[in-house]
Amino acid sequence: MSVTIRDIARKSGYSIATISRAFSETTSVKPETRLKIRELAQELGYRHQPHVRREAARIGTVMLIVGDLMNPFYLGMIRGIQETLKEQGLKLAIFSSDYDPASEEELVRYAGDNRYDGLIMLTAIETAGLLTALKQVRFPVVLANRTIRSMDLNTVCIDNYRGGYMAAIHLADEGHRRIAHLAGPENSTASQDRERGFRDALRDCQISLSEDAVRHGDLKKDSGIRFGEYFLGKLGDCSAVFCANDLMATGFCERILAQGLSIPGDVSVICFDDSPAAISGPVKLTTISHDPYPMGVSAAEMMIDLITTDGQKPRKIVFPPSLAVRGSVRRIS
Repeated sequence: MSVTIRDIARKSGYSIATISRAFSETTSVKPETRLKIRELAQELGYRHQPHVRREAARIGTVMLIVGDLMNPFYLGMIRGIQETLKEQGLKLAIFSSDYDPASEEELVRYAGDNRYDGLIMLTAIETAGLLTALKQVRFPVVLANRTIRSMDLNTVCIDNYRGGYMAAIHLADEGHRRIAHLAGPENSTASQDRERGFRDALRDCQISLSEDAVRHGDLKKDSGIRFGEYFLGKLGDCSAVFCANDLMATGFCERILAQGLSIPGDVSVICFDDSPAAISGPVKLTTISHDPYPMGVSAAEMMIDLITTDGQKPRKIVFPPSLAVRGSVRRIS
């Protein structure tokens, strides 16, 4: 089997984008880095074959579409994307869709009409209109944080199914048997995968999940507050809640604490993302996450490869989640 750039990346620790640039005529790679990469490539038996490259004049601005510019997790990804693109002289134009599918579709068409050089979507909502719009674009598209199941697109995401599974197992290991779930939007693939992993883990632990204990929010704090009101009125026998993101969890905690109850004394909470919101409030939240910054870097590097090299097949990078244990889940004997 022939040696590829990815083999060199694994061996050297440099990104695929850096290695690709080391074999080009660009001056953005330090001479000592270029020499080290080329020597390693020769040692591994790599044979460089120049790709057909697009004219540099067309490389200018990448559009980014995000559902909520106030979400700390998304901001971490945006920072990684922006800093990585900037290193290559690319600009980033950021647009908020407010999780509105029609707005996403309109922005995709706008990007095509105005000759953007690439599109990164952080909160893509799979609809017929969006699929039609994406099939018509003539520039690279990278999905970050979410996937679209019916299209082969370049994607960078966290393993949301495994994260949901881990959340349920942690609650079960701490002795919880009556558990509620505040899921994300039903049309979000990330939320779907988190809920599916959560349900499967409870099933494997032989813990039943009542359907009236599951509600869908919009990933914003207010929906967490509303779920807190629902929980207080309908789910008093539940000892724990899994919230699909930190912002909804902070809203839920705010409502529970306002009622004079304690977390985790009266109800335990685990959530997803591990953004600054998880530790900025009165409750330090146990959460599932992966650092969003390197996810953003990977999405940007993927975009750079797509812009500068023709003919690449779609790739998918999946980051493993981890559990950050803090003070929001108590053990039940």
